[in-house]
Amino acid sequence: MSSVWYDRLSGWLLGGLYHRAASETASVPDGGAVLDIGTGPGHLLLTAARRRPDLALHGLDIAPSMVRRARHRAAAQGLDGRVTVHLGDAADLPLEDRTMDLVVTTLSLHHWNDVPGAIDEVARVLRPGGRFVVYDFRSVPDALPTGAVAKAPQFAGAAVEHEMVPPFALLPFRPFARLAVRRSAD
Repeated sequence: MSSVWYDRLSGWLLGGLYHRAASETASVPDGGAVLDIGTGPGHLLLTAARRRPDLALHGLDIAPSMVRRARHRAAAQGLDGRVTVHLGDAADLPLEDRTMDLVVTTLSLHHWNDVPGAIDEVARVLRPGGRFVVYDFRSVPDALPTGAVAKAPQFAGAAVEHEMVPPFALLPFRPFARLAVRRSAD
């Protein structure tokens, strides 16, 4: 499927999920920074950019066609000066240590080849007190509290929020879950 068709289809089918995930930026401090891992065509990034013009927004995707599509969409909406989209892997984030207030991922974690390595990278780029939020299929976040997140020292002792995402749009059932964990304040 081309990035253009994926963009159209995912925006139509999953717009409610992206809007819900973008609402996570409400807790980010003024002038804060957000990373969207697996940004695809940038739906979450662009929604967040319209809601919070004060934020530095970064997206990351492993697919060059998705990175091009997200950059194109940002430029077309006049947001390319505020949204940066990186090509790369979640297990090797191209960002400095302790620079993000929020790291969010929507429907990509189940594709990650190295989940423990990616969780270590998320912990590395999060500022103390920053949050990591996962939206994915119901079965995916269930494994994280006892898995990679629990083993990352930066998340040691952190309370893990876990909830089912309410149905939206054409989805009358609950196929998605949300997991959130806060990095320790050191």
